[in-house]
Amino acid sequence: MEGGVIPRPLPHVSLMSDATKDLSSLLHNIEQPIVCSRCADDVTEGRAGPVSMADYMRLDVGFSPIGVQVWCRRHDANVVHIDFEGRSLPTDFRCIVRRQPVSDRDVGKS
Repeated sequence: MEGGVIPRPLPHVSLMSDATKDLSSLLHNIEQPIVCSRCADDVTEGRAGPVSMADYMRLDVGFSPIGVQVWCRRHDANVVHIDFEGRSLPTDFRCIVRRQPVSDRDVGKS
């Protein structure tokens, strides 16, 4: 945490606590990425150079007083602001880290 600031609880976030919940939703399931339209223009028109969209964009994503906001740091502009309209939505902050497969050369090493 920067500056020792403790984040305040957000009224529109309801943390999931059931450890038996299906974990598949915590894997990479993005079907349509959210991109900054100005970054997309820079990349597709060649102004960004030979770089992928993912490498070019610099996005901040976080909770706002009304929901979730995506902000482009490169263009200092809003990308999308999702308004929860006062509803509390289930939110899961668990992080799954997949184990690396053991390679043949690592077998037998201590």
